[in-house]
Amino acid sequence: MENMKTENTPKVAEGGKIPSPEDQATQVNALMKQDSKEMKEGSKWCYVTRKWLSQWINYTQSKAFWELEPDDKAMKAAPGPMENDELLTTVSGPYPVQEISRDLQNQRDYFCVPEAVFELFNGWYHGGPKITRVARKYNTGMMGEVKVVKYPIHVIIIETGKDGKPDDGTAFRKEFAPMDTLKDVKTAALEGDVTGAMEDLKLEETKADDTDEPAKESKEEIRLWIPVQAEDEGGVAELEAEDPDKGPTEPKFSVVVEAQEGMELGTFNFKNDRAMILLERKVEGKWVRKTDDETDDDSTDWKATLKVGDKIDALDTVNAWLVATVKDIKKEEQKILIHYDGYETRWDEWLELDSERLAKKGTKKTKARATSSYTSSYSYYSGSEGTPIAPGIVGLRNLGNTCFMNSTLQSMNQTPWLTDYLMDKQHEKDLNKENPLGHNGRIAEEFGSLIGKIWSEKYTVVAPRSFKEAIGEFAPQFRGYSQQDSQELLAFLLDGLHEDLNRLTKKEYDPNPVESEGKSDSVLADLSWKKHLKRHDSAILDNMGGLFRSKVTCPECKSVFRKFDPFLMTIPVPLPSSDEKRQEVTVVFFDHAKSPCKYIVEAPKFGEIMELKKKLSGVSGVPAEALIVAEVFHNKIYKVYDDEDKIASIMARDVIYAFECPAAAKAKQYSVIPVVQVAKGSYDYREFGEPRLIAIGKDKGDDVSTYELKIELAKILRPFVKEFTPHSESKYKGIPYTIHFKNSWGQSKGQDIMEEKEGATVDVGQRDVVFAVNWGTEKEAETTYQTPPVVDDASVNKSGSGKAKGGLALDDCLKAFTKEEQLKKGNEYYCSKCKKHLRVTKKMDVYRLPNVMAIQLKRFQYTSAWRDKISTFVDFPLEGLDMAPHTLDEEEKKNAIYDLYAISCHGGGLGGGHYWAYVKNRVDGKWYNCNDSSVSEMSKDTLKTSEAYLLFYARRGFGTAKKRDWASLKKEQ
Repeated sequence: MENMKTENTPKVAEGGKIPSPEDQATQVNALMKQDSKEMKEGSKWCYVTRKWLSQWINYTQSKAFWELEPDDKAMKAAPGPMENDELLTTVSGPYPVQEISRDLQNQRDYFCVPEAVFELFNGWYHGGPKITRVARKYNTGMMGEVKVVKYPIHVIIIETGKDGKPDDGTAFRKEFAPMDTLKDVKTAALEGDVTGAMEDLKLEETKADDTDEPAKESKEEIRLWIPVQAEDEGGVAELEAEDPDKGPTEPKFSVVVEAQEGMELGTFNFKNDRAMILLERKVEGKWVRKTDDETDDDSTDWKATLKVGDKIDALDTVNAWLVATVKDIKKEEQKILIHYDGYETRWDEWLELDSERLAKKGTKKTKARATSSYTSSYSYYSGSEGTPIAPGIVGLRNLGNTCFMNSTLQSMNQTPWLTDYLMDKQHEKDLNKENPLGHNGRIAEEFGSLIGKIWSEKYTVVAPRSFKEAIGEFAPQFRGYSQQDSQELLAFLLDGLHEDLNRLTKKEYDPNPVESEGKSDSVLADLSWKKHLKRHDSAILDNMGGLFRSKVTCPECKSVFRKFDPFLMTIPVPLPSSDEKRQEVTVVFFDHAKSPCKYIVEAPKFGEIMELKKKLSGVSGVPAEALIVAEVFHNKIYKVYDDEDKIASIMARDVIYAFECPAAAKAKQYSVIPVVQVAKGSYDYREFGEPRLIAIGKDKGDDVSTYELKIELAKILRPFVKEFTPHSESKYKGIPYTIHFKNSWGQSKGQDIMEEKEGATVDVGQRDVVFAVNWGTEKEAETTYQTPPVVDDASVNKSGSGKAKGGLALDDCLKAFTKEEQLKKGNEYYCSKCKKHLRVTKKMDVYRLPNVMAIQLKRFQYTSAWRDKISTFVDFPLEGLDMAPHTLDEEEKKNAIYDLYAISCHGGGLGGGHYWAYVKNRVDGKWYNCNDSSVSEMSKDTLKTSEAYLLFYARRGFGTAKKRDWASLKKEQ
């Protein structure tokens, strides 16, 4: 056993031995300094699990990764082979692909390292698979940002045969970045081996233009066809056999013209980032496949059959023929509204149908705009025509991570009063294009236009492209295709509508604050509102404006300071349970007769491990002082927690055990030593099964009797032993294992302690040592080793939605919002009477309620060192929410009953997740699930979930464009 190696022992790379931990750190540090100063476009990066990288950092004490520091409390064991499989998920379909799981987050679950660093890791430890991605420049901000393309777009290119139909046997796959264009796909198609069978997916980047060399121009004429299914389903066109007798049904494709080749792939809503594109070559000098505009009867009046979304050639005002999209048609006036593809909407224009500036698509030599910012006509502009399942219930196209926007728009679309106000064009008379705080009226105009399309009953899906362009123009955070917060979009939309519809052309500036001393809340509220109305006056404020009151109390002079602040619609409320963390822990009892038991306990998230131990003590009966909490990873003890460690440092995927060790409670000093199970495989020893911990008292020094250790270990290992017949080579009849005291990276220290003679001792004061329990060969272990069963406590079985639903109500959140609290150190308030900054107490209240409001459940937590999403279930009323207890205005209390009409939901983690909406239709009163392009009727019984984020309520009886009662205050000015 002297030369025993476990899987933790680094294997010898080709060409020599593995460097020492110090040398490994030196090599990696040098590469990280070289490659991570500035991420370069085109550089390659590889994925490594955070867990594995943390173990390597702890082993080598490397400080190359500033986000990960060596953990002194973790075992200094060499990492085993890299195991990146857990980062991947398979997306099924006719052409399945593997991708990074969508719920994983950078730095929380994995790290991207330069390819050269990964090659070092791979040479030393092997494992994998190698997941490579390329860094590309994203057009965010003024200068852009170079980032790793986490989710490349998988393009399946299929060549058409002589009959023009796709030949599935020629399919091959390439990976592209979202900013790559259709021209890049065309270049790859020309260079690809389309005569071969489908290529196996490689996890490494295979983009055609990895090199800096320009692609060679090919004289061969080819053209591409894009599936129109991307418009309706957001997915890859698939050749499916709808009828066995008729054979496969080909999806509909649209030809790509020259002016479209600059369109970025990221502008298409390809489901699962996969796209099927057809490649057509000329046959005997002619195109075989026919476009939509190519008919057998050229005399047909093509203009008479035009519809919204059709592509045409159009002559612009500087005599250039461009590809254009039909956006609207006025049949009575014989006019059409066209949009020039790739240009801003301000160039849209109405043309007469008989204008010579209009031509059939493909009949004119069109010119491409010198930009790559093209958009897909069918993904962005045309929508899907048809009769919606209910008035005002249509899908909204996902334009690329715009689910947050769609969720907000769907909720606002069902807002009482607002839809009527916009549909009746009442907002047009209120437009204020001169307001310097406004947006030239564009936000109101685009939002009104979008609402009009949604309620036109002409579409089943609408593409909010123009609206997105408008908000992106005035709010940089909404440009591009990054995931955003639906509440932040709501806040911008409300402010944008208010300023664009502000009736005041001249705003009076009043620098004097409203004095609160000696005034009642009612008087002070009216004065504050009057002051606000001097600069703010819109229908949005009339119907969606409310008033907060903040009260600050000085702890020394006891002075009270009050302030009233107007708000638009949103009331942000905390989740009272947000400071609690539900932690699953398996308790291993010292009494081997008791099976290990899994518990779920609630402990303060930002508390210490001792608080978690006290919670466990309460349910398990084990004294908190006798519990040692540890993380188990890959069949070994990965980390032992000290009592002062933070509970928040335990990640969601960590497997946590608590071991009952009497010595920890009895001895003043003790050593904690892991116990791991090992067995010999084909080449070396590896860990398997479940590890254990043993605490050894050191009151008499570091040297401990091996006899005492044998007795202690025998008790711990008894549940692992099956009934068996000892193998012939076993030295210890009745005991199927030997025990070795060794360092944690596999080199034995001392001999088999089972052979130690009476009076022998072991030095337990050494660092990073373990007891390795050797069960012989893997075949022998199968007959002698068993994993003790783990039983589930009742807390595990009751941890589902039933218990959660009873734990937190919306009323609790509203009470938490108005709870008085003392300001934290560093956030002191200046008392004008005491003339100094003090930690005052502050209380927030809702004084007046808006007619429609959105209650934001603050599920996202951000601190300087921690980010988290709270998934606690909050029970909320669908009807009859009584806000009287939560408002201070006595008049408001008389009519404070609200009914729910929409929910903006968020699923997934902080790294992005997905948004959708549940809305109550204003016409039929039914509830619908609006998930991007998909809409469907749903039962109101399924509305309440832990994914609810924004709750939209309307005052009962409110629904017309009436002024707020307090709007009469304007007349008093």
